[in-house]
Amino acid sequence: MSVYLGIEGGKAKTTAIAANEKGKILAKVEGECIDFNLVPLAKARKNLKNVLDVLAERVENQPFQAVAVSLTSLPGTAGKRDTASLCNGIIDCERILIDRDLFIAMQSIYQPGARAVVISGIGSSVAVEDENGKRTSFGSWGHLLGDEGSGYQISLSAIRYAIRAEQGMEPSTQLTHEIFDYFEVADFRELRALLEKTESDPKGISDFAGRVFRCANHGDAAAIGIVGAQAMLLAETVKTLLRDLPEDTTIGLWGGIFRYNRLFRNEFSMRLLEQSGSYQIQMLDYPPECGALFAAYKLCNVPITEEIIKNTDVYRGLRV
Repeated sequence: MSVYLGIEGGKAKTTAIAANEKGKILAKVEGECIDFNLVPLAKARKNLKNVLDVLAERVENQPFQAVAVSLTSLPGTAGKRDTASLCNGIIDCERILIDRDLFIAMQSIYQPGARAVVISGIGSSVAVEDENGKRTSFGSWGHLLGDEGSGYQISLSAIRYAIRAEQGMEPSTQLTHEIFDYFEVADFRELRALLEKTESDPKGISDFAGRVFRCANHGDAAAIGIVGAQAMLLAETVKTLLRDLPEDTTIGLWGGIFRYNRLFRNEFSMRLLEQSGSYQIQMLDYPPECGALFAAYKLCNVPITEEIIKNTDVYRGLRV
């Protein structure tokens, strides 16, 4: 039996799945962060070893034919030195790929041809690959420089609007009440003090985007305008990268902002389709660890067959 390993190395946790050549999932293990740009290398290696020790036992110590790892912090494919620094002595495999999460996620669009992936969560980013395999990416600038259409920017835009409304510069909005309730403050001065203390926690601010979407769904004009503006900005970024790609390019969407907010997803798609009505826009069918598994198959020139897809669908259904 041949065993292939796909690992999603996220900011908060690591998810690894091992599968045979037919796509049957043999084991799934979760662990702590292995991204050596986010945690010290020694800790990243320890966390990776903890995951691999459990996996190896569950697959009865079968050797891995190929391993693909996605890391959020990478700008592109990791070189031999970084790969060795993380994996030597832990993963015994000749074929190891460590790549940016965007490019690994793109592997779950397994159909031939040009493709793109757009991710929006705390931050946002986009990557495209043309028919010849040339890759380009934008985004992931972080919350200080700003990512269009991200949860953080949606939340920050709402807070800024509510402050202007409080000063009489904009019409009143339900966002003001939601801000005070969510952040548990009495006024904007308390909010400022709180944010100054917690500015290193972008997730806490980003999660407020859920309240913005709720206000928009209830007809709040300010919230609707903010959602539309951020969706348009992200769409314009994506349009720039798609300009030289075929009109029927497949575009996969991922991240909490797309997954849980139909209003944003629809507004974004509408803006994108203004450039080409033939774009194939869809939520990614598979979670990131499956993209990593498909990348591992690709390292060994294993085609993604109907049987592999069927077995991966079983895993996806169990995961949900």
